[in-house]
Amino acid sequence: MTSAGKSLGAPYGARVRCALASAALVIALVGGGGARVRAAAKSGEARVQAKAAVAQAQVDYQLGRFEAALEGYRRAYELVQLPVLLFDMGQCHRNLGNAERAKFFFEGYLRDETRMDPERRHVVEDLIAESAAVLDRQRAAAAAATAKAADAAKRRPPARPRIRLEAVDDTASSGLGLRAAAPASSPSDRSIFGRWWFWATLGALALAGGAAYYVTGEPRLIPPTGTVGTLDRSK
Repeated sequence: MTSAGKSLGAPYGARVRCALASAALVIALVGGGGARVRAAAKSGEARVQAKAAVAQAQVDYQLGRFEAALEGYRRAYELVQLPVLLFDMGQCHRNLGNAERAKFFFEGYLRDETRMDPERRHVVEDLIAESAAVLDRQRAAAAAATAKAADAAKRRPPARPRIRLEAVDDTASSGLGLRAAAPASSPSDRSIFGRWWFWATLGALALAGGAAYYVTGEPRLIPPTGTVGTLDRSK
């Protein structure tokens, strides 16, 4: 390398390194700016969608379609987290009778909204108190209903045994009457020793034997023509 070349080498290398550093800085700035532009575009699109959801929710709210309005405000809040949307969702729950959820969203609005004038704060606090009072009344009514049902269960008389009734021919009163059905007799109750004619027959035999002994004076029992073994056991 000639002396001229040596004298030009150091300044030339420095200029190349400076150019490369500048190019890298430009690329970084352009890339970061592109990300911010994309984020801004995405944010703008989300706001457009949220605005459309809120517009439809307001129409539903004015028409009394509080379930649909609540869904619209919820979609808008998922896109853009504006505290005022919490207030709107609280109003929907309030109109639907959901005191607990209404209180939840009103408290969230009061917590997240940093720019609230005293008059609006007073309104929100009144709505929270109103929701709390409604919730207390609902809980008291539920407890009273539970206690009333338990007391009624304690006062209920025990169930009485059911008696089966059957029609009978009541000749004494010349009409049909009702009487409790007698329990069915067991097979053992139908033995010959439980029949009236059995004991009547034995009584007659005893009388006949006694008469024979009295007439003849002999100490023996004259058996009758029939015996227990030959008696007809049918009714």
